[in-house]
Amino acid sequence: MQLVAESWAKVMGVTGVIRFVGVRGQGVPIPDSQIHAVQALLASDLSYQICPFLQVGQRVRVRGGSLDGVEGILIARSGERALVISVEPIQRSLSVRIGDYHVEAI
Repeated sequence: MQLVAESWAKVMGVTGVIRFVGVRGQGVPIPDSQIHAVQALLASDLSYQICPFLQVGQRVRVRGGSLDGVEGILIARSGERALVISVEPIQRSLSVRIGDYHVEAI
């Protein structure tokens, strides 16, 4: 949906609004399930931390623990995060679960 200047100005004037979610003036709705997940976390007593947005298939580096500094491709199998480490000259790869490790995008 293309935002008209009047509507844009009205929404941007609301306290707490930082910016629109979208690209090139086209609004993109956030799925209700994602909004409810964030609301449930914020309403709970659980400890949480903000982390970078990572996508399956992205190159990442492990930070901390015995795999500190190891790089690979982030994958998901049966709901578990895993890291694929490839040795290109011999065309072989290994996969290791990294559910408790902190990873960062490369």
